Amino acid sequence: MDEIYGFSKVEYLVTFHSIIFGYVASVFLEGWGYILRRRKSFKLDRYLLFFTYEVFTLMLIHWWNLYDRSSLISQNLFHFLEVLPYSIIFYFIATVAFARIDSSNTNNLSTVYFTHRIKLYASLLLFIVYDFAMTVRLENHIFQIVGMFICVAGIASQNKTLHKALITIGIASVFIIIVRNLLNIDHRFIYGSENYSKVEHLTIFISMIYGYVITVYFVGWSMMLRARIKDLSLIQFLWTLFSFLFLIDIWWGSWSRNSHVATSMLHFLLSISTPFLIFIICVLLFPHKKEAGNYLTVFLSNKKLIFLSFSLLFLSQILLSFFFIEDHQNENYFRLAGIALSIVSMKIDNLNYHRILVSIAFLLLSFNVFNQFL
Repeated sequence: MDEIYGFSKVEYLVTFHSIIFGYVASVFLEGWGYILRRRKSFKLDRYLLFFTYEVFTLMLIHWWNLYDRSSLISQNLFHFLEVLPYSIIFYFIATVAFARIDSSNTNNLSTVYFTHRIKLYASLLLFIVYDFAMTVRLENHIFQIVGMFICVAGIASQNKTLHKALITIGIASVFIIIVRNLLNIDHRFIYGSENYSKVEHLTIFISMIYGYVITVYFVGWSMMLRARIKDLSLIQFLWTLFSFLFLIDIWWGSWSRNSHVATSMLHFLLSISTPFLIFIICVLLFPHKKEAGNYLTVFLSNKKLIFLSFSLLFLSQILLSFFFIEDHQNENYFRLAGIALSIVSMKIDNLNYHRILVSIAFLLLSFNVFNQFL
């Protein structure tokens, strides 16, 4: 039996893998979030930052390619289990990269990349070799061979100039993969079979990212419930509530984009950018659980980055509305207003202004929601 009341066995099994992949993605996001919150406390390890970005993008590309073998997953237990090593390898890389990042000794954070480079590159090499053996599309082999050379060089040398070159080549290779996919769209893989489409495959993973971002909100609010009354801030709380409601509004509106999300790898990656920007806003609005103090102080210290992220979020929604060819683009007027207010608000510290601003934000969001019913 391959289907029960419209729910196929492929969907059932792939959902299990997406849960694991979603958790691994959350480890990357949690590590980046901690770095963002503590950015003033230690020197940033740029090597680690770009390396983890490269690996995370590889993970997204892998999920995109996984659809090509999704029909095999339901054939037998072996094909179902052969996907698990990918999750394990990516999880190990994320753990090695961010495991010590919550340590009280922050002086070592600027040297994590070179301290653990052998483990990081050996793990990445294991992923590439395993993927080389399991690859469905042979045209990916050239990129995998390049990746093997990068990993071997990364293990063998500690030269900083060489590692800059390795990371640059790695990110460039990932970019070429995305561009190649965009220029060679295969429409046979967009909608797939009637039992399990590529749109469903990608949306499942995107929903896992949204789920993690929502978890960060609830964890932040639970911290506020346990905090002292004098440490709380109404302005900060209202901005967390506004950004959460805005997330719900975006999720509601993103339904129309799903018909295009599987068009190319770029469409998929751009869809991930929205919850990622909301995640940045969320991280900046809530302090780390070990550093929870005066919430107003946290808000004011992160104010510039918060409103910069808001402006980028509004701008991204405008650009995506054209990129995904949305029919109704009236929301862009509200988004333009949001960009203008966000840019102005980056330089204003007056609390009365921010009280009025958050009220205007809720008003614009309400008008936008009401406009969708017209």
